[in-house]
Amino acid sequence: EIDELQDIRLTLLHKQQSEKRQKQISRTGKKLAKLWACKKADMERKIDTIRRTRDREMRKLKALHNMGGRVGLVEAQRAARGAGAPTAAATDPTSDLHAPRARHGYQARRKHAEIVYDPSLLLLEDHMVVAQPPTWLDQCGQNLNRSCSGHHLPRDTTQLCERETKWSEQFLENLHNDLKKARLGAAAFSAGPLRVLKPRCLAVTPRPSTPVVEAVPEEDEASHQAALTLQKIIRGRAVQNLMYEGRTRAAELTEELKTTHGLQKEDRARIAREEAKARDHNALRTEAEQKDDAISALVEELCGGAVSAALDFLEKELRRLREERRHHAFILIALREKTMREAAEAGRRQKEEQRRKEHDEMFKQASERRKR
Repeated sequence: EIDELQDIRLTLLHKQQSEKRQKQISRTGKKLAKLWACKKADMERKIDTIRRTRDREMRKLKALHNMGGRVGLVEAQRAARGAGAPTAAATDPTSDLHAPRARHGYQARRKHAEIVYDPSLLLLEDHMVVAQPPTWLDQCGQNLNRSCSGHHLPRDTTQLCERETKWSEQFLENLHNDLKKARLGAAAFSAGPLRVLKPRCLAVTPRPSTPVVEAVPEEDEASHQAALTLQKIIRGRAVQNLMYEGRTRAAELTEELKTTHGLQKEDRARIAREEAKARDHNALRTEAEQKDDAISALVEELCGGAVSAALDFLEKELRRLREERRHHAFILIALREKTMREAAEAGRRQKEEQRRKEHDEMFKQASERRKR
């Protein structure tokens, strides 16, 4: 049963693959056919264009050859425009001198000179009325406000138009008299005294009086300045005396200090030697410290490199050990699963063998009974 199911499944799979392959082939064929049709149409269109261009150029070359080259073509074009030689036009029966070349029944170049007149319209005209002079001819020159054609003539702009203003001479004279009387009457009456506005009075605030100091006489000022100068001199002399007294009082101490400092020259030399020795010692110590620092830095660098290499090696070993354990665990799981599958397969095989033996035994018994 399992083999039959596998065969059916395999058959269906092959069938689906074949159908998918056929669809892909048909789709590709349709695309290629469509592309070929587009390219074919484009090629035919280009070929038609090339053929039309070739025919047009051939016609041009034939016309140019028949007309005698480029010069003949130019002369023919000039003759077609009406600029040809009269002698050539007289000898050429196809020129406009003999008969115009008609296009659609007429020559379009001379259409503007054609006058079309319908003779039947002459019957509708009154020749007697047309022959008489016009009516405005008798009135021409009689009316000065109008021209012979009946239009109004321009009027003189300097004259006053009574129709527009409606002021006659009498009206203007009366108006002048009234204005004159009004002006004379106004001059007879007095308008009274001329009243002028008073200026505005602003309140002025008085300024306070400036304080004045009593003046000092010149003699008093001179005596005052002399007294100030004398006071300065006396104060300065008093300070100078105090300085002299202090120096005299501390003269012994000053001499003692001078003697003491004179005896300390050896101490100064000793201190200078000690300072020089200390500076040399500091320089040597600094140089030694620099050497020690360089050596310690080198040692630390070497130790750091060794430690980093050791840590790197240990980390790689740890990673390898973890990977190895993980792979070992996968192998154990796979072996267990394989063992379980083999056990299950062995059980199924044993059952199949048992069932086959039973069927064989049943078949043997059935065969023996049939023979009997």
